[in-house]
Amino acid sequence: MATQEQMDIAAELLGAALYKRFQDKFVFDPIDVITGFDEWDNEYLDIAVVFDGDQRLLDPALTTRAERQVRWALYDQGITQYPIVSYTEKSEWERPLRRRKGRKDRYNRVSRRFDSYRERAGR
Repeated sequence: MATQEQMDIAAELLGAALYKRFQDKFVFDPIDVITGFDEWDNEYLDIAVVFDGDQRLLDPALTTRAERQVRWALYDQGITQYPIVSYTEKSEWERPLRRRKGRKDRYNRVSRRFDSYRERAGR
């Protein structure tokens, strides 16, 4: 099962990668990470990104590139769980308590707020 530290790393890496690609066009806050399990009992990271900005400017090519970059960065850090990322506009977001049916004993969650996007992105 993914540890709290691993979920923190996943959220930080994705936040920095998204900031680097979109600069000041969006605010990505918060980024929630929980562990999930598929029907074959394989663990994955379920990452929910809440964004504030014009949804028409959220280019799927840039988000996919950021996700791919994060996937390999996680692997380099020894985190083998595959990240599944979803995006929700801030106006449509209510902080749900996301749980998996029948998996309450395996539930894990981290929610991070990031003030250091610029530092992480090298600005």
